[in-house]
Amino acid sequence: MRNRTWLTAATLLLLVLGAGACRKYITHPTHRLPVISSVVAFPTVLGPGDSTMITISATDPDGDSLSYDWSAYNGLTMKDGRTYIYDTGSPSMVFLRSPAWTYPYDTAFVWCAASDRRGGSDRRRVLILYRD
Repeated sequence: MRNRTWLTAATLLLLVLGAGACRKYITHPTHRLPVISSVVAFPTVLGPGDSTMITISATDPDGDSLSYDWSAYNGLTMKDGRTYIYDTGSPSMVFLRSPAWTYPYDTAFVWCAASDRRGGSDRRRVLILYRD
């Protein structure tokens, strides 16, 4: 009787361990987000009518191609007068200090984003100082 109990327990243990070893594990690929390593503006101080070029350095760990979004605030515009542009292929953009900007702010800023077009993005902000 005792041998039969041990034999049953050993058989049951082997079945449980064997079933666990044969289980199929499904792995899903991981989507990693783009990373902006730097945002550089040159120059960083603008007088009336001056312009600055802002450049993003970004990479995507998955090797996806990147698109760039730009939004300017407090008197900065692009050449055509827009303050934002989305889904561009350019990691650099030129912004102008609007001579018509009459508010007393001494700082403007630009939000920039790098997107992998799969829902992943990274955002940074760069500050621009105004001088009269």
